[in-house]
Amino acid sequence: MQALTEQSQALSNHKAHRTKRLYQEVKNKLDIYSMQASKYQAERAMANQEAQRVMSSLSGKFSLISKIQQSMG
Repeated sequence: MQALTEQSQALSNHKAHRTKRLYQEVKNKLDIYSMQASKYQAERAMANQEAQRVMSSLSGKFSLISKIQQSMG
């Protein structure tokens, strides 16, 4: 009976340790994915700002070209 109790306790401890290890692995992966998502959001925001800057610059150039064409007749 003592041996069964010890085996049961050992199995419970093993399962608890395994569960804790799996939880930590999943948590670590979620932390990594969260950091990557934040990084991608920041990169996307910077790319959007750059795209707006370029589009504004192009708009100004097209406006200048249009004015030149209109003045030429």
